[in-house]
Amino acid sequence: MAKKFSMILAKTPSNGIGFKGQLPWSLKKELGYFQKMTKGVKDPSKQNAVVMGRLTWESMPDGFKPLKNRLNIVLSSKKLSLNGALHCFSLEDAHRSLNSEEYSNIETSWIIGGARVYEETVRKGLCDRIYMTHIEEDFECDTFVNLDLSKGFKEIVDPVVPQDVQEENGVKYVFKVYEKVE
Repeated sequence: MAKKFSMILAKTPSNGIGFKGQLPWSLKKELGYFQKMTKGVKDPSKQNAVVMGRLTWESMPDGFKPLKNRLNIVLSSKKLSLNGALHCFSLEDAHRSLNSEEYSNIETSWIIGGARVYEETVRKGLCDRIYMTHIEEDFECDTFVNLDLSKGFKEIVDPVVPQDVQEENGVKYVFKVYEKVE
């Protein structure tokens, strides 16, 4: 059976995830959580993959891409020339590639944005876990994600994920994990 994706994202109460191509908040510990989760492997002989849309790739500062110690995959329907990342034409293309023998060294494949990629992953049933940071205040956003988790997902406890309310720069947030119910 093919491995499914895990997703990781942070959102406001109004489902905002971005503003002018950037994160609308500056939360270093939350970003550290993202790095820990997307880099962390149980088997040291493996690595993880991060899958993102073209706009997410372009929003990252040049000195930070590709994301280190992870296979970076960028989705775009147009042919791209990427320095240090693999191009796939579609989410299904990336899913097939990551489930091929060529990428058997990949432990977890993470969807890291943007909104359309998150929504498509859930809609097409290609995701089995969602790691969502609920930021408890609204920020000005122009990019929103619409994920209805009430049908098909249940909240679970992952021992790796802190359970208590986090606070940074006066902003409170909570890490939650949702798992697909088969």
